[in-house]
Amino acid sequence: MKYLSLFVAALIFVSCNAQEAQKVQELDKKETATAASAQLAKNIAAADFKAAVEAAGPEVQLVDVRTPREWAQGTLKGADKINWNDSAFDQNIEGLDKTKAVYIYCRSGARSGRAMARMKSLGFTEVYNLNGGIMAWQRAGYEVVK
Repeated sequence: MKYLSLFVAALIFVSCNAQEAQKVQELDKKETATAASAQLAKNIAAADFKAAVEAAGPEVQLVDVRTPREWAQGTLKGADKINWNDSAFDQNIEGLDKTKAVYIYCRSGARSGRAMARMKSLGFTEVYNLNGGIMAWQRAGYEVVK
């Protein structure tokens, strides 16, 4: 009888722990889903991109992901230059604040679109890509500096 009581107590203990572990796993899944949905990665038009960069002020995280050769042709004022084609791209973007908005562009929007997806996978919470790249920026008549 003594062993039966110990067996029943152990069974109840194990059952309660399994239920608690399942609850913790469900909460972890919900938190992960919430964090993923809190991330924002969006292509935006040149006018909206310009307005957002200006509104962010001097602390803006503006990144040109083109190559050094392209940078020589002109960039947006105040842009950090982080080459998407550089094997150290991931390492180079680690200097940015993942919790603040990042505005990125390339020549046409294709590379910066891939960079945006990569940054999202690395935990950046808010990334905006200049739709059409610097070419769209220039077509809109906005300033480029050399």
